Amino acid sequence: MNHRRPGRMPGACLALALALPAHALAAAAPEVATEADFLAPLPVVLTVSRLRQPVSEAPAAVTLIDREMILASGFTEIADLLRLVPGFNVAYVRGLFPTATYHGMADAFSRRMQVLVDGRAIYDPDFGEVRWSDLPLALEDIDRIEVVRGPNAASYGANAFLAVINIITRHASQDPGNHVSLSRGDHNLYRGVFRHGGHSGEADYRFTFSTRGGERFDNLPDDSRVGFADARIDYRLGLTDDLLLRFGWSDGSHQQGDFGDPIGPPRDRRAEAGYAQFRWHRVTGAQSELSLQYYHSQFRNVDEWTIRGLPPPLADWAVNLNYGAARDDLEFQHTSSPAQGVRLVWGAGARSDQAHSSTYYSVSDSLRGDSQRLFAHAQWQAGPSVLLHAGAMAERHFFTGMDVSPRIALNYFPAPGHTLRVALTKGIRAPTFTEQSSNTRFMLGNLVVTQRSVPSPYPLRPESVVSREIGYLGSVRRLGVEWDVRVFHDEFRDLIANTKVPLPPGSDLSGSATAFSFRNVSTATSRGAEYQLRWRPAAGTQLILSQAYVNLHADGEKELAQSAPTNNLSLLAMREFTPGVFGSLGYYRVGRIIWLGDGDPVDAHDRLDLKLAKHWHAGNTRYELALTLQNLLQPYSEFRPENEFDRRGFVTLNIGY
Repeated sequence: MNHRRPGRMPGACLALALALPAHALAAAAPEVATEADFLAPLPVVLTVSRLRQPVSEAPAAVTLIDREMILASGFTEIADLLRLVPGFNVAYVRGLFPTATYHGMADAFSRRMQVLVDGRAIYDPDFGEVRWSDLPLALEDIDRIEVVRGPNAASYGANAFLAVINIITRHASQDPGNHVSLSRGDHNLYRGVFRHGGHSGEADYRFTFSTRGGERFDNLPDDSRVGFADARIDYRLGLTDDLLLRFGWSDGSHQQGDFGDPIGPPRDRRAEAGYAQFRWHRVTGAQSELSLQYYHSQFRNVDEWTIRGLPPPLADWAVNLNYGAARDDLEFQHTSSPAQGVRLVWGAGARSDQAHSSTYYSVSDSLRGDSQRLFAHAQWQAGPSVLLHAGAMAERHFFTGMDVSPRIALNYFPAPGHTLRVALTKGIRAPTFTEQSSNTRFMLGNLVVTQRSVPSPYPLRPESVVSREIGYLGSVRRLGVEWDVRVFHDEFRDLIANTKVPLPPGSDLSGSATAFSFRNVSTATSRGAEYQLRWRPAAGTQLILSQAYVNLHADGEKELAQSAPTNNLSLLAMREFTPGVFGSLGYYRVGRIIWLGDGDPVDAHDRLDLKLAKHWHAGNTRYELALTLQNLLQPYSEFRPENEFDRRGFVTLNIGY
């Protein structure tokens, strides 16, 4: 049954959200904003061009999700924070398994975005999947998230196709002592975090342990339970050198299957993920530094069950969907200022990817591929009001060979606090192991019971995008207002999708006549505009509004064309009413969308979240008690019409000592 809200309710929600700071101003009239609140410098970002630069000087649109927004949102899952970014859509397939996309073209996997944690890619090479649920990272350890809205292959290569999400964690020295967070709520939601930070000699360290779980939908067996351990060590080797060491491991159990399905019954799927990361950094001058980074990551999925009750020869048929992946990556980077007004960053890297699954690839050995990359980006202050950017990534991929992804951009500053940006960039996405080599067979001994997919008969070409954008950033700092407007036109070629192909008669026991194979089948064009607005009307009060209009057209692909909502809106209002008492409202409006692959069309919906928190001190111990209510409006559908997300709430107790 579909639950929809009355047509006038979105305006009422908007009015309610806007009323929060208005009421707060009346409740705390003596408190006024200081000059520092209004005249603070624009935030500095690191992700866009790999150069440290204010957002006004970046060559692409970027959204910064800072610590204040993370705490105010009330979200417990990292992927949910992307709801605050214009043009992003987030949905849950089941349990703790979210998917996200920017401007559409999404299925159950976030496979057209590059997601980084402190520069370490978590985009896996097998399915092109971002495994948000098994990421060993706590929200409490995140300093900020930088989201580059648009292709950024010039800086990060293949797979930085639609957007780049860089999750930057806090330096270990920022979290001394102990922190405990406990949450409990509806749908069996629980969450516990323990963190210990300290200092020893020249090293600062932080160890975080977490467990969480719960259910999301009533129509699915989707209980999830995940535990992890994560460590960060920041070591000073001298006046000019430092070393970052990071390690993490997660172990989760996620329910799969469907009620009443004898072939895919309810069962537990186990997921293990781990990583190790090392980064050496040296400052060689006032504007010169270099770094060397290596990381290893691995993932293992165990999904096995026995199908009973079938006639011979299928009686007690043991099946599995087991798979695994691993990645090793080494990268060198050097930043310098070779001439007055010029900044340059360049580097090189090599990567080795592995994937293995006897079911999905029908081979006993691991698939392996090696790739290499060379990148550079230059920024030139051509005049007092003109900043020029040029950069490119040359990358040799094991499936597609050599590709070059360039970008040029111009930032013009007509007046203090205002920036006009024009940019042209090209990006690619390389095929995954599954897209190129999928050969999914369910076996009974040496017999093929059913064949789901066959390998592509020819080498797939990389997907490509040419993106043109005009951006305008402005601010009236005395009024506490900042805005970012972007108009874009993106052209996509050689998009990869699965297509039905015939099977030879009698090739499997099920008698299936078709399977699927991945091919370069689609072209598409995306046009639109988006904006984000941040307003600080008084000290302790903020409103963050974002909206995106997207017109996605795909030749002969109706579902692809409707995979991006025409209109999305998010509003986060936060206020410290009195010292120690904090409140926030989050309103999210999502247009109708078709989720591709295993997803379906879902109608437009509205969502309203509320968080109230009280914090206080007792001696040297800090306490916070918070109540979070999610979706105070009618239930809405996610990913599929039958997956309804209803009203729910939870209580959180935070203790720091």
